[in-house]
Amino acid sequence: MESLQTLCYESLAQSISDAPPIIQEMVISETKKQIRKRVREDIEKEVEQQVKKKIRIDSLVEISELYSIIIPEIVTDIVASTVSNNRMRRNFLHIYPKIQPDVLDYAIEIAETIARTCIIHRLETGEDDFYDSDGDSMEFITRVLGFTSNEDGSNF
Repeated sequence: MESLQTLCYESLAQSISDAPPIIQEMVISETKKQIRKRVREDIEKEVEQQVKKKIRIDSLVEISELYSIIIPEIVTDIVASTVSNNRMRRNFLHIYPKIQPDVLDYAIEIAETIARTCIIHRLETGEDDFYDSDGDSMEFITRVLGFTSNEDGSNF
């Protein structure tokens, strides 16, 4: 038994075949235009989705690279201002005016969470070696957070 769709196609094909040649040409020509239009719209939607996905991925990569640079700086500033007398926290929104404020706010929020963990660790253990001999705090931060160094010496 044939499906309803197949019967409709056969009926349409028969109707077109029975029509005069000029009508057949008009129907076929219009059908081609509609098919081209539908295909073009489908391709445009697909390309738009791919471009949006690429932009989103590129943005995430860019933000993660940015975070890997500024979060340690912010953590260091927060810890230093917390443990030092008369030291105010720096205004990173003012220091980095070209970074979107919401992106920077999230970085500051992440840094504050990390800094709290580092400060609590210092209070609980009495450890005071926040900076290494090069003045870098990343070794302390990664150790406190439980991260280990990779074989190449980089963290994370």
